[in-house]
Amino acid sequence: KGLADKAAYWMAKCKLRDGEFAAAAKRFKKAIAEFGKSDLLPEMMYDRAVALIRGEERDEAIVALSEFRAKFGNHALSVDALQLLATATHQQGRYDESLTHCQALLKQDAPGSGAASISFLVGENEFLSGRLEKAIAAFRGFLSAHPDDGRTDQANYRIATALNRLGRYDEAAHIYGRLSKRATEDEGLRPVLLALGDIHFQRGEWKKAEASLAAYLSSGLEVASADEALLKLGLSKQRQERYEDALPDYGRLLSQFKKSTHRAHALFERGQALVALHRFDEAATTFEQLLAEAGDSRFAGYAVNHLGTMAMQTGNYEAAASRFERVAANAPEADVGAEAQFQRGQALMAAEKYKQAEQVFADFLKRHAKHDRAALAAGQTAIAIARQDRHAAAVEAVDRAIQHHGDKLGGDTLASLRYEKAWCLRYLEKPDEAAKVYREMLSARPEGNLALHARLEVAELDSNAKRYAPAIEMLTRLVERLTASSSDAPQDVREQAVYRLAVCRYETGQYDEAAKGFEAFVRAFPASGLVASASFHCGEALLRLERHKPAVEHFRRVVDKHASDPAYSASLLRLGECLAAVQSWPDSERAFSTYLGKFGGEEFWFQAQFGVGWARENQARHDDAIQAYKAVVARHNGPTAARAQFQMGECLFAKKQYKDAAIELLKVDILYAYPEWSAAALYEAGRCFEKLSQPVEARHRFREVTEKYRETQWASMAADRVAALSEGTVPGR
Repeated sequence: KGLADKAAYWMAKCKLRDGEFAAAAKRFKKAIAEFGKSDLLPEMMYDRAVALIRGEERDEAIVALSEFRAKFGNHALSVDALQLLATATHQQGRYDESLTHCQALLKQDAPGSGAASISFLVGENEFLSGRLEKAIAAFRGFLSAHPDDGRTDQANYRIATALNRLGRYDEAAHIYGRLSKRATEDEGLRPVLLALGDIHFQRGEWKKAEASLAAYLSSGLEVASADEALLKLGLSKQRQERYEDALPDYGRLLSQFKKSTHRAHALFERGQALVALHRFDEAATTFEQLLAEAGDSRFAGYAVNHLGTMAMQTGNYEAAASRFERVAANAPEADVGAEAQFQRGQALMAAEKYKQAEQVFADFLKRHAKHDRAALAAGQTAIAIARQDRHAAAVEAVDRAIQHHGDKLGGDTLASLRYEKAWCLRYLEKPDEAAKVYREMLSARPEGNLALHARLEVAELDSNAKRYAPAIEMLTRLVERLTASSSDAPQDVREQAVYRLAVCRYETGQYDEAAKGFEAFVRAFPASGLVASASFHCGEALLRLERHKPAVEHFRRVVDKHASDPAYSASLLRLGECLAAVQSWPDSERAFSTYLGKFGGEEFWFQAQFGVGWARENQARHDDAIQAYKAVVARHNGPTAARAQFQMGECLFAKKQYKDAAIELLKVDILYAYPEWSAAALYEAGRCFEKLSQPVEARHRFREVTEKYRETQWASMAADRVAALSEGTVPGR
């Protein structure tokens, strides 16, 4: 009986040492109940609390320890009980109670390792209670008092984390940096790498963030917050424009963490990286996946916005407008919705749906009058009106936009508005006002592609008004500028400028320069729709210079290659003339005959008809020539008819049918009032009478030339014939 309490105590103690904590606690409880007066009661109560703690029955252990201290406050185990109580309450999240116990222990000046543990626990209690400044002070006190303790790294980690949460990032990063050298080897310190990576990430130190986050994940994805680390690792690479390198990180997050809260963000960033890599199809698929999985997330609007932007880039403007409409209608953020509405208007403009675009921009201005895009929206409204051919309204809209938003419109937008206004003024038949607006535009914005177009339009207006000198000056400078930067210059502007410059020179009689200009145009722009016109005008210029052979080449180009061009008929006529000039008579006749076959009912048929006769006459086919000339005389009554009548007489003269020739020649003076051809015809009639040995009649015709047409070239020749015929004639005859 005297040893029963001791036997019960040591049997319970054996269970405790064997790790049978629940059994030990039960035995200690029974022993306490049976031997309440035993000398071992303090040990029984203390060891029961230990068994409860080790069996993770901490709340019961806390009660047991409190009872022990209440009953045996002066016992040798009281300090150990208080230390256990501090630890148990801490483990149960009762940090203020734990802190109270720790402070009590420190007052009792607990020796050795116990003091270090309690000092560390004070810091932990303050930290976990959110009293970060006190936690920092406590851990620094621990480090100062116990520099050789094995928990110095953990204390430094807690200090750095507290500093980080307080926004004292430089101090935190310094401590994290020291710890990071051991963090890859000590799993307890591995979170240091995540925290350090996050600081670098927040600072925008992408390379350093990448290094820390990669080190944190180096042991695998089983670490805490691996999904967050993967997201930030990918973003760190993306911010360095290493989009291809970022994709695997997003891929690992999406494949390994299907329920991650960062999944929507990863999908969005993956889509953005693919956009940057111009892998638009994959990007679209990713954004669509985001919308399917997290259509209500904060990234949804931006994803739709991207889909709209990609549709714009690929020319699918209607799809883009639809995407932007969806964003504008559903965007939770006002700025995002406003931007989407503006972009919808832009997409509709690109799709040439100007009426809808006008409505969208008008609504934008009504809803977002103070928005940064308001000025551009006003400008786009004016342009949309202009593109609907509502020219007067467009002019007013442009003036209104410039008046109200001019100081916020960029130079390019102002130039575009003035250009549109000038076009509208042209349609309103106000060319001088249009030219003035173009010049205002060029004064404010002399460079850029739009300025090149404006210079071209000003030159055209001057040319249309027959102000050729300023037009030539403008076009010459424009062509020089375009030639100097031919690789960047808009081909349509260069094409038009070269052509119009040659036309202006042609109109001012600079035929040699004009011909060179047209030839240069044909060489530079062989596929242009203006090649036929340029070729025709080049031939005309060469014809004026009496360079018939090269002119043939240009007229023939039109005839052979541009039968549907308006210049075709005139080129065919001119080709016949030039071939006649170089005495290529069969080809000339063929050209004129082709013209008559195609355009015999048109205005200049008589020239072709005469050309046929002339070609036949020069091939000594006089009867055929006469038939052609007769067709002219029968249907025409102009100088060409007078000449055709004359050539009929010439053909008969060539056939030595002098009497008939004289009759036809005299008709020229009788029927037509063209002195040049009357003089020629009377002179040739005189020659016929000479051949008919009728000198008196001949002299009469020659004298008629000298008297009626003394100003012509034929008068002097006729006078010579009169003198020759007067020799040896009877006086009075």
